[in-house]
Formats: sequence, C-alpha cells, structure tokens
Amino acid sequence: MCIRDRGIDIHKKKTGKVFDEDRQEWKDKWGKRAKEDKEKYDWLREVKPGYVAKEDGGDPFLDDRREKKVRMDKEKANMERNQRRAGMMDQASKEVAHLNASVRKLSTASNGKFEVNKIKRSKGKK
Repeated sequence: MCIRDRGIDIHKKKTGKVFDEDRQEWKDKWGKRAKEDKEKYDWLREVKPGYVAKEDGGDPFLDDRREKKVRMDKEKANMERNQRRAGMMDQASKEVAHLNASVRKLSTASNGKFEVNKIKRSKGKK
C-alpha cells in the first residue's frame, strides 16, 4: 500500500507551538521563549514522596540551580582547555614551519651556501 492510500500527508509541516489549556494560549514547544515561559510559570513543582534534598536546607529549585552552576563551570573549564590547546597547536605549527625551512636550507649539496643569492636574484627583474 502507498502512503497516499492510507491517508497520510507527507507534506504536513510540524508546528513548534502547543496549546496550553490552563492559560488558553499557544506557547512554544522548544527554544528560548519556551524556556523563559517555563521558568516564569514554574512556581510549583511536584516532588516524589522519597525526595531527599542534595544538601541541607535544599529544595528542588535550589538543587536545579546548583546543578546548572556545576554544568556551566564544567563547560567553562572545557572551553579554557580547548583555547589553551588551540594556542599550543598554533605554536607547534610555527615551530614545525621554522624547522622545515631550516631543513630545506640544509638539504642541498652546498648546505645552503648559495640560498641567499638565489633569493636576491629571484626578487629582481628578469
């Protein structure tokens, strides 16, 4: 059977909105505005009966904020490590280029004795 025979529309566009019955309005399923909306109206949270706060005096909201801070600190540390690694790679590539140039100079039979003259001659007019 073909998809059209079953009555399935393959060109149907998915919407990024969902209807909120409580507020009687359409809201985003995902994205920045959905997150802001969730935080704005998230004043009441259902907690399981066996819930134990991760630290003294903690609540689910505080636990979420602490977890977010830990995630952000880890992300920042990874970013700094990647930047240091990129700087080291940059420096290493410069050193390799310098070594390659000196090897090229010494790889001739004259050990680079006439290399300076070649460079001067190539810059002049023919």
